[in-house]
Amino acid sequence: MKLYDTSFLQRLQQREDAAFAQLYNETVDTFFRYLKVTYFLDNGEIDDILSTFYVKLWENLKRLDVKTGLSSRMRT
Repeated sequence: MKLYDTSFLQRLQQREDAAFAQLYNETVDTFFRYLKVTYFLDNGEIDDILSTFYVKLWENLKRLDVKTGLSSRMRT
């Protein structure tokens, strides 16, 4: 997973649409493939999981610790 610098994480924390779009575009394919290969889910189920994940991430960006980063949060 790509490591994001502090300035990018701060932009996310400020709920900047462009930063979130960049994060989404850089991660969604990897997560999709991981779910497909690991859990053998159909595409509709994977789309539901991913949309829930990104909505919850967006809703909780204010609690994001820019020192810790996104890696642990994204893996869980």
